[in-house]
Amino acid sequence: MNPSTNPSSNPDFDRFLEQMKQNYAAQLAQMPLPEGVPEHVRGLLEQGDLEGVLFLLKLAWILGAQAGATATIETVQVGTGIPVSRAKA
Repeated sequence: MNPSTNPSSNPDFDRFLEQMKQNYAAQLAQMPLPEGVPEHVRGLLEQGDLEGVLFLLKLAWILGAQAGATATIETVQVGTGIPVSRAKA
């Protein structure tokens, strides 16, 4: 993705995605998707099903947010060994 040729109306988002691609392309290239996902997405794109693609993006986004929230809750306070969710203020 080249921000100068991307049709997005948000240059900041374009730059963010380009930076993420540069930072994580190698790791993501090695990450397999569940069987059938690439074909499903290809079919959605061929059919012009923007809503279907956006649904998958939203689903991935919310699952990532939930994983991040869980990781934050389970973070151990430095030096105490007590998970943040159980620590007393």
